[in-house]
Amino acid sequence: VDTKTGKRIWDIAAEYQSHPVINGDKIFAQGGAWELKSGKPIPFTFERSYGCGQISASKHLMVFRSATLGYVDLTRKAGVENFGGIRLGCYINAIPAGGLVLVPDGSSQCNCSYQMQAWFALEGSE
Repeated sequence: VDTKTGKRIWDIAAEYQSHPVINGDKIFAQGGAWELKSGKPIPFTFERSYGCGQISASKHLMVFRSATLGYVDLTRKAGVENFGGIRLGCYINAIPAGGLVLVPDGSSQCNCSYQMQAWFALEGSE
């Protein structure tokens, strides 16, 4: 929407399976990515394993439930990677911020068998 006129700038029919995330000048979702200002599609594929839960993101990292803790490093083209042994909750449960990924326990009320029931923080290796 144009903030001066109130008119819609672009409108596209997009098929996606998750709530979108606005990250800088791009929109990411499970199902594609688009330029924020124009709606033009950006080459991006993102398929996760099973699991409910929403995507959260920082400038360089998207995190989500993909059976375990799934992530996409937006600075390289490695696709979906997983940090196993934990279960994220059914909503936004992993928060990438300040160079960390903060993850409160999301499996305490779950009948699934996951190895680690704990709150934890992950820090990059570099």
